[in-house]
Amino acid sequence: MKGLVFMGLLGFAAGVLFAPKKGSELRKDIKDLVADLQENGADMILDAKDKASEMLDKAQPALERVKDKAERVKEGASNFKENAKHMKEDAAEGAKHLKEQAAMLKDNAIKSFNDGFEREQEAMKQRKMENQKYFDPSNVSSSTASSF
Repeated sequence: MKGLVFMGLLGFAAGVLFAPKKGSELRKDIKDLVADLQENGADMILDAKDKASEMLDKAQPALERVKDKAERVKEGASNFKENAKHMKEDAAEGAKHLKEQAAMLKDNAIKSFNDGFEREQEAMKQRKMENQKYFDPSNVSSSTASSF
C-alpha cells in the first residue's frame, strides 16, 4: 500500500517538474510535493518501525527458545567434556592397577613355578635315593641271597 502511494507521489513529482508552468506555480507545486513526501515518508518510517517491532515481538519467544536450547547444548557439551576427562583419568588409573596386578601375578607364577620345580627336584632326589637303597648290591642281605 505504502509503495503504491510512494510511486504515485513520484509520478506526480515527475509530472510537475516536466509540465510547462510558471516559476511561482512550479515552486508551490514542488513545495507541496516535498511536504507530502515528508509527511508520507514519516508515516512510512513509523509503519516500518511498527512492523519491525511487531515482528520482533513475534520472534522473541522463538529466539528465547533457541537461546535456551543453545545454553543447554553448551552445558551438555561441558558436562560431556568433564565426564570424558574423568573417564580418561579412571581408565589411566585402571590401566595402572591392571599393570600392577599383572606384574604381581607374573611374580607369583614365577615363584610358584620355582617352588614346584624345587619340590619336584627334591622328590626326584628322594626317589633316586630310595631306588639306590633298594637296588644297591651292598644293601642286599646275605640271607636273601642264600635263600635262592
